[in-house]
Amino acid sequence: MGHPETTPVETLDLETFFAPATQPQDWHGDEERAIAHRFQDLVHLLQTHLKAIQVYRLGSIEIPVYIVGQDEAGDWIIVSTTVVET
Repeated sequence: MGHPETTPVETLDLETFFAPATQPQDWHGDEERAIAHRFQDLVHLLQTHLKAIQVYRLGSIEIPVYIVGQDEAGDWIIVSTTVVET
């Protein structure tokens, strides 16, 4: 993916990675509940269509994230995003 070999890599399962975004909180209003529901739908979609799913987080602060899994044909699929943690 073009990252230096010295880049720290953290490996997570899908549920652990998405837990902060999918778990409803007491303080959530309608908009936050709707966002959490969309993330729940995304997790379900990935679990339904991919197997051997693994999440890789690289680096710190601006963290590239790669969700990797195999589809029914055995092809590897990668979904990428970036999270920012301060």
